[in-house]
Amino acid sequence: MLLPVIEIIIFAIVSFCLYKFFRKRKYQLLSCMAVIAVLFLILLIQFAFLPSGNGVKINYKEGQNLTLEVHTPYGGDDVTAKKGFTGITDTLKAEGEINTDVLGEYTIRYSVEYDGKTYYSDRVIKVVDTTAPELKLEDGLKFSAIDNYDGDITDKVAVTTEKQEDGTYLVKYAVTDSEGNTATAERHVDKVDTEAPKMTLNGNKVKVIMLGETYNDEGAKAQDDMEGDLTSKITSNADEVDTNTTGVYTVTYKAEDSSGNVGEITRNVHVLKKVGYDPNLAKTEDGSSIIHLTFDDGPSANDVTTRNLDTLKKYGVKATFFVVNYGEEGLKTIKREIEEGHTVAIHTYTHDYNKCYGSEDAYFEGVMKMHDKILADTGYDTNIIRFPGGSSNAVSKKYVPGLMTRLTKRMLDAGYLYYDWNVDSTDATTKNQKNADAIYQNVISGLSKGRHNYILMHDIDAKSATADALPRIIEYGLENGYTFEPITSSTPVCAHGINN
Repeated sequence: MLLPVIEIIIFAIVSFCLYKFFRKRKYQLLSCMAVIAVLFLILLIQFAFLPSGNGVKINYKEGQNLTLEVHTPYGGDDVTAKKGFTGITDTLKAEGEINTDVLGEYTIRYSVEYDGKTYYSDRVIKVVDTTAPELKLEDGLKFSAIDNYDGDITDKVAVTTEKQEDGTYLVKYAVTDSEGNTATAERHVDKVDTEAPKMTLNGNKVKVIMLGETYNDEGAKAQDDMEGDLTSKITSNADEVDTNTTGVYTVTYKAEDSSGNVGEITRNVHVLKKVGYDPNLAKTEDGSSIIHLTFDDGPSANDVTTRNLDTLKKYGVKATFFVVNYGEEGLKTIKREIEEGHTVAIHTYTHDYNKCYGSEDAYFEGVMKMHDKILADTGYDTNIIRFPGGSSNAVSKKYVPGLMTRLTKRMLDAGYLYYDWNVDSTDATTKNQKNADAIYQNVISGLSKGRHNYILMHDIDAKSATADALPRIIEYGLENGYTFEPITSSTPVCAHGINN
C-alpha cells in the first residue's frame, strides 16, 4: 500500500514543477496539461498492473466468488495471471477439488511463481440448484417429475382437482424439489379418474405347499371403474416363489390404469417341509428375537381381556387373540382389538371338545361360522386359527381317530393357517392359573433369542393372574432386546407334531 501513496506524492510534485516550468517559460497551459495527463495515464497503468506493490496479479474474468449451477463443469478458463503487461498464466497452478454434481461451497487456491516468489489467491465456488423440476403431463392423467438434482420426484407431486362451472375439471399439479424450486402445470379434463383398479385373488389369499412341490400361481383379476377389465395388465412376482426353500413368500399383483392409478393385492405362499413341527421355521432370517403374545378363549365376560388390552396399549405392543363365540359385550371388545391393531384370529365356535371335534365337518363348519360372524360384525377377514388344545392335542382321537391329520391338511388347503406355540405360560394348569409369578417365570425361561417365540396364554374370566403377569413379561422382553409382533398371514407357521 506504501508504493501507490509515494507514487501519488511524486506525481503531484512533478505535476506542480512542470506547471511552474511551463509558466516561467510562458508555454501554453494546454501543453502543460497534456504532459501532466500523460504522466497520470502512466500512473493509472501502474495501478492496474502493479497492485499492492507486488507486481503480480491473478485475475478472475467472471469474479473471484463464483456461483455455478449444479452439474455445470468448472474449468477455470477465466483465471489468468500477469506481471505488468506480461502474461504468466502458463505458470498458474490450482489446488483443491470441486464436485459440481454435489451442492456446497468449494475453495480453489490459485498460485503463481515469479522471480523466486509465490503469490496466492483463493476462489470460492458455490454449487447451487436453482432449476425447477421438469413436470410432464402424459396421456390420461399420468404425469412425471424429474429434477436435475433429486432425480425422479414423481411421488412428491401434489394434485388438486377443481370442478368448473361447465362441468369439466381443472387438474393442477405442483412439485417442489429439495432446494425449494417449484414447477406447476395444469390441464382441463372432462372426467377425473382417481380410482385404482379393484383387485381380487383367484383362490385363497394364503397358499401352503410342501417343499419341492410345483407352485401353480392362480393369479388375480383387475376391474377398473372406467376402463373395465384390466386383468391382462396385471404384473406379479410369482416367479420369486422358491419351492426348494422353506419360508413365506409374498406374491404381489399390480394393475395400472391409463390415469396412473395402481391397484394392488397380495397372497402369502408358505413353503413347508412337512405339515407339523419344523424348528427351522421359527428361526428368524436376520437373527432378530421376536415375541408373539397370543391369548386363547376370549373375549372374557369380566375385565381380563380389557386389562390385557390396556396393558398392551400402555407399552405400544400388539398381540393376537384367538377368539370363541361372543355376545354383544364381546363384540365391543373384539372391535377394540381390531381398532388398536391387534390380530383377531379364530379359536373355535365352541370349546366343547365333544362338539368341535365330533367330526371333520363339525370343526370345519365351526371355523367357517366364526369367520363369517366376525366378517359380518366387523368387516375383518381373518384366516388364522388355533386348534383347541393345539394341533398336538390328545383329545380329538377319543372322538375321531386320525382327525387331526385330516383337519390340519384340510384347513391349510382351505387357505387357513394354524399356529401352535413354543412357549407355554402354563396359565391353563390348575397349579399355576392363579400364580402370576409362576406364569412370568415360565414365559421368560421359555424365550429364546434369534427366533419367533409364540407364547400361549389365555384371557378368559379365570385368568386374572395372566393379566397380572403381562406387564412384567412385556418389560422383560423390551429390556432384553425382543420385539413384539402380532401374528399375520406372513408369519412363519408354528406347528406341533400331530398326535392322533
